[in-house]
Amino acid sequence: MTKQKIRTITVTIVLMTFLGMLIIGQAPDEVIKVSQWSGSSSIKGDIYRTGNVGIGTSKPGSFKLAVEGKIGAREIVVQNESWADFVFEDNYDLMPLDKLEIFYKDNKHLPGIPSAEKVIQDGINLGQMNEKMIQKIEELTLYVVQLKKENEILKQRLDTIQN
Repeated sequence: MTKQKIRTITVTIVLMTFLGMLIIGQAPDEVIKVSQWSGSSSIKGDIYRTGNVGIGTSKPGSFKLAVEGKIGAREIVVQNESWADFVFEDNYDLMPLDKLEIFYKDNKHLPGIPSAEKVIQDGINLGQMNEKMIQKIEELTLYVVQLKKENEILKQRLDTIQN
């Protein structure tokens, strides 16, 4: 490989106990095999290369990092552009429970959440899915608060009737 082909970018990477090979490519059609490991291996330090990285695959496609197999990590940080706190805004349109029931009976999933078929076909974006799950948790909180208020009104009516 000539120095003219090398464009540098620093990526600090720690890969522990994996089987397979590390593949780095300059372009989708160019794959350069960097190293082949067997058994447990560890890389610690900087890798200087522009392109996509594949572990256990020679076809990382458009992904900056593609892994064929399981990934073990202590922490993964996904940086979102937005979050679901809009649920607590005064103008948030919470779906009435009766309409929600009709929706999930008809569609077999919650509104705003992809169907099982779509997830199996396309996968999921972890950041977006976490935001959607928080949105659903916050909606559940609003439903519980509504039901508690309704329950308190019913208790007061019952107390009035009994007294």
